[in-house]
Parts: sequence; C-alpha cells; structure tokens
Amino acid sequence: LYPTFTGQSVDANLLTYATLSNLDGGSTYKWRVVADLQNGNPVSSGWTEFTTVATNAPPQPVAGSPLNGVPIAGNNVNLSWYQPVAPIENQTFVVEVSKTANFAEVTVINDISKSNVFVDNLENGTYYWRVKGVNSNGTSHYSSNVGKFNVGTITSVENEEIPSTFNIEQNYPNPFNPETIIKFSLPEAEFVTLKIYNMLGQEVITLIQEQKNLGNHSVVWNGKDNRGNQLASGTYIYRITAGEFNSTKKIVLIK
Repeated sequence: LYPTFTGQSVDANLLTYATLSNLDGGSTYKWRVVADLQNGNPVSSGWTEFTTVATNAPPQPVAGSPLNGVPIAGNNVNLSWYQPVAPIENQTFVVEVSKTANFAEVTVINDISKSNVFVDNLENGTYYWRVKGVNSNGTSHYSSNVGKFNVGTITSVENEEIPSTFNIEQNYPNPFNPETIIKFSLPEAEFVTLKIYNMLGQEVITLIQEQKNLGNHSVVWNGKDNRGNQLASGTYIYRITAGEFNSTKKIVLIK
C-alpha cells in the first residue's frame, strides 16, 4: 500500500528525508524509517502517521473568543474567530455549540460568511463551541480549537471575592472591531502598566500606567494608537506589568 524510499547514507548526526508526491488529498498515511545495518538485521522505527489536506479544503480556523470559561453577561454571545492564512474562494463557516465537551448534542449554525456570529437566547450554563471552514462543495478541514464560556448571572463588583492571584484574561471579543475589553485581577494594590505593541515590538498605545487597587479591573481598547490614529488590521500584543507580575497575550484587530 505504501511506497518505499531508499535514503542515502549520511553522518549519524545529520538529518535526512524523503519527498513524497502524488498523495491522495484528505487521506491518512502511516510511515516509519528502516535502518539497514548491513549485517542482515535491519532496525526500524515505530509507525507514525499524518493526514493530507483535502483538495481545495479551507484552512483551519482559530477560535478567538470567548475561551477558557469566560463569563457572559446576559444570554447572548458573540463568537469570533480568525484564519492564519487567507480564506479560499466562496468559503463559508460552520459553528457548533454544545453543552457537552464532546459535542454529543450540538447546535449547528451554517453558511456564515463573516468571522463571527451572534448566538441568542441561551439558557444559563456552560457552553463549548468550535468552528470549521467549508468550501462550495461542502468539503471542510479540521475544526478549530474548542472555546468555552459560561452564561448566567454575573456577580456585581461589590460582591466579588478578592482575587487570590494576579491574572489577565484573553480580550473579548477577539478578533474585534471596533472595540474589545481586556480584564485583569490584582490580589493587592499595584502600579499597573498595560501597553499594546505591534509584531515588530513597537509600542502603539499605553492603556494603563497608574496605581490600581486590589480587585478585578477592565479596560476598553478601540484599535487606535497613542495619537488617535486607527491601526491597520492585524495581530498585536498586549502586555501587563503589575509589581513582579507580567504577562503577554495576542490580540487580533479586523476591519
């Protein structure tokens, strides 16, 4: 079933490879390496496998937000995602939403042309979601990573427990347009700096640079720089520093 490739003899410290062509799209192949020790007793590696992408299959999207059990105020949620590469022609998206992590029972939303969708009238509880791209023939690639969010009553600030650790959440929504919210928690009062950088490491805006009390905080970013200029679509980095705590996350702006 599988072709055999004979590699050249090389130094043991170097890597070698074989190039395969004319493989079937959307198929799974197994492969291994056999070393000829020239003593009649060849040694082989274990089998491993890979799957080729179906012809003209859309790229795999990435679930942007909400992720990691983000609490949602109200019973409506905006699910958003992005693709690391450009979509193919006539591509749409399919979103699956479920109350079970294995998607045993799922609500399917088809024919989405944008990179986000609003889901309305959700019951209270924990939800899981994922998205995949579909071409005009109904062919799809792998689903995205799984996002998770909680729908229910959000505790008021006055009744919130004091955070036990420093934490900064993934911004929501992400990707975003025109605004996104960044939330962070402080177990004690600290001088906080929160800045946005482009992928070259250049600062584009300082959102916070002041003393903050302990508790949960949030800040809104509208996609503009320090001068009020609207930034181009793309990936940016936001970094928070609070005392000895610091953390960075990616943020995606789309137009």
